[in-house]
Amino acid sequence: MSLAARGLPEATSAITTLFCVVSAVCGSGLLNILLEEKTDALMPRCAARGRALDKVGRKNAAILAIVLISASLAVSWLAVNRTVSLIIAAAVFLYAVFYTLYLKKNSPFGTVLGAVPGALPVLAGYASVDQNIGPAGWILFLVLLVWQPPHFLALSLKYREEYEAAGFPAMPVRLGERYAKASLFMYATALLPLTLSLAWFGYCTVWFGLAAFVAGILFLFLIWSSVIKRREFGRAFLISIMYIAVVLLALVIDQKFGLERRI
Repeated sequence: MSLAARGLPEATSAITTLFCVVSAVCGSGLLNILLEEKTDALMPRCAARGRALDKVGRKNAAILAIVLISASLAVSWLAVNRTVSLIIAAAVFLYAVFYTLYLKKNSPFGTVLGAVPGALPVLAGYASVDQNIGPAGWILFLVLLVWQPPHFLALSLKYREEYEAAGFPAMPVRLGERYAKASLFMYATALLPLTLSLAWFGYCTVWFGLAAFVAGILFLFLIWSSVIKRREFGRAFLISIMYIAVVLLALVIDQKFGLERRI
């Protein structure tokens, strides 16, 4: 939203769009839990989901999921614009149906292809301000797309045995830990030129470029030390969250203050 607005977006539109995205995410997450109840029971880290369903009731959870997703689509269609509504609908379908029911169960690259619905909210945010999504929006979409594989590969490396017990062909299970580590570092490395391109093409200032460069180099060093040199996969998972938070915060700050100083 900030990238499309070249500053901070209008408050009412921003709040409405955030409501729609969060509502769709929560509804999709509920569908995912309902659809994967049997496999979650085989994974200790996911066991609490089944206990929560026992307390809430599966029918109630299903109704809530439908209500949340329907509310997101209706509000975005009526109060934001149809482009945002269609993007959210695509994200819900690709995550709750295509990824959950097919990709995750059949391909070691499910996490890579499954990153698409996780990155689509970026386009929804951009389209809420400008329905003609420009190159800057697509670059940021690619940033989120490429960030997710190292983020979730760290998780699958940490819980490799659980994924194997549940029958998921996660990359570390199907192709081995060494391959997964190399892939994780490859995607993490690709983030550096992608984030810098926002400054290179003039969508952000040199100050954002500097922040992205420092964050990217530090991220690579920490990933190397956590994943390649050691087997601290949980640490790498947390580091990836902090990295993307820093990059996106720097982008918002740059759009608000950096562009104004340049103008």
